[in-house]
Amino acid sequence: MWIVPYQVSGSGTLWVTERANLHFILQRRKGCGTKGWSSLFVGTLDSVIRDTKPHPYRILHHVEGSESYHIVSEDLTLEGILRNWNWIEKELMSSLADLDESTDVTEFVTTKINSLVAMNRVDTRTFPGLDSNSSSSSETPTNDFEVSQKWFHKTFGIPETEEKLVFYYSCAFWKGRFPYQGWMYLTVNNLAFHYYMWKKETKFLVRWTDVTDVKISNNVVAPESIVLKTREDSFAFSMFLHKKETFRLIQQLVNLAMRRLINENETYKQDMDLLLKHMSDRQKKTGKSASSFVKRDLEAKNLSEQYRLLFPVPKGEKLDGSVDCCLWTPYEKKFKYGKLYISQSFACFQSHVHGVVSLVLPFELIGIVEKADKVIYKSNPEDTIIFQMMEGSSQTTHFKFSSIQNTSWVVDKFNSMIQKYKARKRYTLRDNNNSQLNNDSTQEEELLDPLMNLFKEDVDLTLEAQKEMQWQKYFETYGRGVSMYRTKELSILIIQGIPNTFRSDMWMIFSGAIHEKLTNPGYYSKMVRGSLGKKCQANEEIERDLHRSLPEHPAFQNEIGIKALRRVLSAYALRNPLIGYCQAMNIVTAVLLIYCPEEDAFWLLVAICERLLPDYYNTKVVGALVDQGVLEDLIRDHVPDLHKCLTDLGMVQMISLSWFLTIFMNVLHYQTAVNIMDYFFFKGARGIFQLALLLLVKNKKTLLECKDDGDAVCEMNNFFKKVIRDDPDFESAGTLSPDIPQCFTMPSLLMECHITFPKIKRDVIEKLRLHHRLKVVQYLEDTQRCNVIRSVLSSTSLSQEELKAIYDIVKNEQLRRAVSISATMIEEKEQQHLPNANRKSDPYCDMYKSDYDAFRLILDRVAPWGEGGFGIKNSSMSPQTRNFQPEVANMLTERLFRLLDDDKDNLLNFKELVQTVDILCYGDHVQKLKLVYCLHLPGVILPGELDTPDSIDGAEVAKEAAGFFSFANKSVNDLASDISKDFKGTSSPTLEKKGDSSEDEDDKSHLYPFVSYKSLYDCILEDESRSQIKKLPSLPQKHFYELWKSLYSMFSNCAELDEAKADEYCRSISVVNTLLLQIGEVGHQVRKLTSSSSREDEVNDNGHPETPPIPLWSVTFEQFLASILKETNLVEFFDKKVDVIDALENML
Repeated sequence: MWIVPYQVSGSGTLWVTERANLHFILQRRKGCGTKGWSSLFVGTLDSVIRDTKPHPYRILHHVEGSESYHIVSEDLTLEGILRNWNWIEKELMSSLADLDESTDVTEFVTTKINSLVAMNRVDTRTFPGLDSNSSSSSETPTNDFEVSQKWFHKTFGIPETEEKLVFYYSCAFWKGRFPYQGWMYLTVNNLAFHYYMWKKETKFLVRWTDVTDVKISNNVVAPESIVLKTREDSFAFSMFLHKKETFRLIQQLVNLAMRRLINENETYKQDMDLLLKHMSDRQKKTGKSASSFVKRDLEAKNLSEQYRLLFPVPKGEKLDGSVDCCLWTPYEKKFKYGKLYISQSFACFQSHVHGVVSLVLPFELIGIVEKADKVIYKSNPEDTIIFQMMEGSSQTTHFKFSSIQNTSWVVDKFNSMIQKYKARKRYTLRDNNNSQLNNDSTQEEELLDPLMNLFKEDVDLTLEAQKEMQWQKYFETYGRGVSMYRTKELSILIIQGIPNTFRSDMWMIFSGAIHEKLTNPGYYSKMVRGSLGKKCQANEEIERDLHRSLPEHPAFQNEIGIKALRRVLSAYALRNPLIGYCQAMNIVTAVLLIYCPEEDAFWLLVAICERLLPDYYNTKVVGALVDQGVLEDLIRDHVPDLHKCLTDLGMVQMISLSWFLTIFMNVLHYQTAVNIMDYFFFKGARGIFQLALLLLVKNKKTLLECKDDGDAVCEMNNFFKKVIRDDPDFESAGTLSPDIPQCFTMPSLLMECHITFPKIKRDVIEKLRLHHRLKVVQYLEDTQRCNVIRSVLSSTSLSQEELKAIYDIVKNEQLRRAVSISATMIEEKEQQHLPNANRKSDPYCDMYKSDYDAFRLILDRVAPWGEGGFGIKNSSMSPQTRNFQPEVANMLTERLFRLLDDDKDNLLNFKELVQTVDILCYGDHVQKLKLVYCLHLPGVILPGELDTPDSIDGAEVAKEAAGFFSFANKSVNDLASDISKDFKGTSSPTLEKKGDSSEDEDDKSHLYPFVSYKSLYDCILEDESRSQIKKLPSLPQKHFYELWKSLYSMFSNCAELDEAKADEYCRSISVVNTLLLQIGEVGHQVRKLTSSSSREDEVNDNGHPETPPIPLWSVTFEQFLASILKETNLVEFFDKKVDVIDALENML
C-alpha cells in the first residue's frame, strides 16, 4: 500500500535489501519468511519492544549521495509490495530519468505518492464495495491502527463485519509468576491477547459479558496490574504505558456489556454526527497514525454521560465541547470561575467550586450570542460574550461570560448550534402538527390539574405563605424558570420545603422533565389513547394495584384520582414496554398526581424511571440491587462499626429496596416524604443515599443492640413515627435540635445529611454503581441460567455442564443478534415481544431462544451431516472443504429448524434446542435414522426443493448405483412375493387415498401431517417395535432420491476421512440404495398388479371399464432401516456418540 512519505535515518540494520534501482530500494524485515535465530530474535523484538508491529515489506526512496531515506510504501505480503515495485519501474522511473537535481527528484516522488494516497482514499469513500484485489481497495490499511486492526481480525479469525476494534495496547499477561509480553486488543465485545516469543504463541479471547470483576491490583507478583475475573478464571495484565486510560476504557466496555445483559437492545450504536466529523478530520490529516473512531466515540459518550450527571438535561443529550470562563453574577456583582458546556440543545455553566452557582440555558430561550460591546463593557471586552435571551422568556435578559479564549470561534460555534436546534425544532413541530391533525377525530379525555386543587390538602396555610414569600424573594434576586441562577441559597430553600403552589414547576425544572415535555407536545395524549383498553400484562397488573395506591388520600378513594393514575401508568407502560409496570411505581405516581398536573406527572415519572433511578423498575429491579451494594460501600466508608452489624442482620437489602423504590413513601406519610421528593429532584439519587446514611447513623446505637432483622426493622419503624413534616416555627426549621421533644422534622434531617455527607457526589455514586452493576448483573445471570437449565433438565439426558455450554452459546448469539440489528428493528422487537423483550410470565425455556444462525452453528458440530458425524474436534476447515455438497447439510439443518419452529417466529426455545442436540449426540442409530428419514418426507421437503437443478434424476441414480455395485441377491421376481405380503398388512397414508399417482405426487404433501415438533420428537423417542416403526409414512420416489443424495453427501470427498474409508462408506451407501431402488420398484409393480385386478369389474358413468391410476412408488422406514442394518459400518457411524462440550468448545 502507498503511504504518505516520511523520512527515516538510514536503511535499517534489521532490514534486508531484496531489490534496488537508482532511486528506490525494496526491503524485507529480517526473519520474515525464514526460520532460524534471526526470525525468532526479530519477531520477539517487534512483539516486546516496538509500539507497533512494522510491516514485513517496504519500499524506500533514496537519492544517491544522500543519507536520508523516505518510506513510500509498506505491505503485509510480498505480492502487494511487488505490485507497487513494478508500478514504480514501469511508470515512475522513466519520468525521473529526465530530472537532474536530487531535490527535484525527491519533490516529484513525494508529490506523486501523495496523489496516489489521496486517490486511494477517494476511491475508498466513493466505492466502499470495491473488490479487495483491486488497486484501490477499501481493504487497504492506511495507518498503524488500520494495520493492527487487520492483524487482529486475521490472527483471531473474526470477520471485520462482526467485531469492531476499539484500541490496542502493549502489555504483559501474567501466567503464574511469569509475564508474557504481547498485545492486548480491546473490542466492543471482547478482550483479546496475543503473545509471540521464541516460536511460542499464545492467544485468547475474554467476552466482556463473562467478566465478573475488574480492578487494579497491586501485589508482589504482578505490580500495578489490571485484573479481570470471570466465573472460571482470572487474568492479570501489567506494564502498560497508559494504564489509567486502558483501565478506564476497559471499565466502559464492561459497563456497556452489563447494560446489554440488562437490556439487550441497549447496544453500542455509532454516533453518526461524530462519524461524519471523524471522516472529515481524516481527510485533513496526512500523518501516519490515526486513532480508532470507536475509541473516540466511546470517549465522547463518556464525556456526555458526565455532562448529564452535572445538569438535568434529557437522556440523549450529547456534549459538543466546553470552555473555561467566568460567569458574571449580578446578585453579587462578581465573576465566578467555572466551565461553560455546549451540547445539542443547551448551554450550561458549572462553577469550579461545586454548588456555588450553576446555569442551564436551553437554546429555546436564547436569541443570539455575541461579543461584548466595547462601549458598554469597557473592561477587556475582547474575551467577553453575551447571551441575549428571547423577550419574555426569562426575568434575566442576558448572561455575561468573560475570560474566554478565541472568542470569535466560540461565538460562531454557539450561534451555529442554536440555528441547528431551531431548524430541528421546526421540523419536529411540523410533524407533531400533522400527527395531531390525523388524530383530531379521536375524542380525548380531559387531563386533570393537580389533585390537591380538587381534594384540599391539610396544610398549615401560614407556613405555606411564609415559604411562598421566601421563594418569591429568591425569584426576584436570582431569576425564575429554567434559566435561574442555582445557588447555595436555593439548596437551603429546597431543604426547607417547596410550597405547594410552586412544587410542580420546580420539580419539572430540577428534574429536567420540562425539556422533554416541551420537545414532545401532544405525546402524552397520544400514549393515553393508545394504552387505554389495551389488553396486556402491564395493564392487568396496574388494575390490581390502583386501589392500593395511597388509600389514605381521598383522591384515590374516588374514580377521579383512580382514572388519572390509570392513565399515567398505562401511558408509561406503552411508552416503555421493557419496563411496563413495576410495583412501587403506583405509589410514586400517586404522589406526583397530588401536586402536579396529569401530563407533568407523566413526564416526571419518565425522568425517575429512565434517568434519576435507572433500571429500578425493570423486571429484576437491577438498579435497586446495584444501589444496595453502593449503600453498603458507603456505610463501610462512613460508619464502619455499623457495617458489620447490618451485614450480619441482612438489613441493607431490605432498607435499600423499600426506601429507594418508593423514595421513602412506604415508611413515611406522603406529606412528610414529599420534602424528600423535593430534595431528590434537586440532588438526584445522592440525596437518597445521604438521607439513608443519616437515618442509620441516628439509629446506630439501637441497631447495634438488635439481635435479628425483625428487631432492626421495628426500631427503624419506631423512628419513622417520630419524623414530622415541618417545625412549627418556620424560622428555626433546618436546625439540628427540633423544638418538639422526641421528634425530628424532615427539614432538619435533610439539612443534617446535606452538611454531614457533602462528599457523596454523583460521580462517586456512578463509580460505585459501575462496580456493583457488574456483580449484580452476573449474579442475576447465574440465577437465570440455573432456572433455565432446571426447567429442561428433566426432559433431556444432557448433563448440567452440557446444558450450560449450550446456554452460553445461545445467550452469546442472542447478544450478537442484538448488536447487529438497527434501531428500527429494535423498536419492532419491543412491540412483538421477541426474546430481547421477554415478558415476566414467559416460561424459563422461552426466555432464551435460538435463531437459525445459532442453530446451524451448533448442528454443524454435532449433527451426523456435520462435524459430529466424524468426531471432528475443533475443526477450522470450511464447510466447502469438509463436505462435497455443503448445501445439502445446510438444507437438512434448515428443514429441521422449520419443523421445530411450531409458532413460525423463526426462533426455537431452549427446550426444543437441547432435545434436538440430545438426539443428535446421544441417540442410537434408530433414532438418528428416523430423524434423517423424517427430514425427507413430503410436507417437510418443500415442493421447490425437489425441482432444484442439482436434484438427481431417477435414471441417473439407478445407473450410478449399478456402477457402484452390480450384484443383487434377489431378482425383481424373487422379491415380489415377499414384499406383496408385507404390503397387504401395512396401513400407510400413501395408500389410503384413491387416485394417487406418480404424476401428482408433489401435490399430495397434505397427506403427510407430520409437520410439528412434538409429533417428530414423540415419534423418534417411541419404542422400536415393528408396529411403531410402521406408523411412519412411506417415502415417495423423488423424496427417496433426496434421501440418497443426503446420505451420499455425508461421506463423499470428506477431508477428514482417508480415501479407503470414504470409499468404504460410499460403497455401503450404494449397496443400501441399490437394494432400496429394487424394493421400491418391486413394490410399485406389485401395487400396480393388485390395483388392476381389484378394479377390473368397475365401470365409469359411460359404461366403459374404469382405468385404474398408477400407484405411488415408495419405500417404508422399515425397509430403509433393514437395509441400513446390513451395513455394519453405517450402523456404527449412526451409533457414534458426540461429546457436546468437546464439539462446542470453539464456540464457548
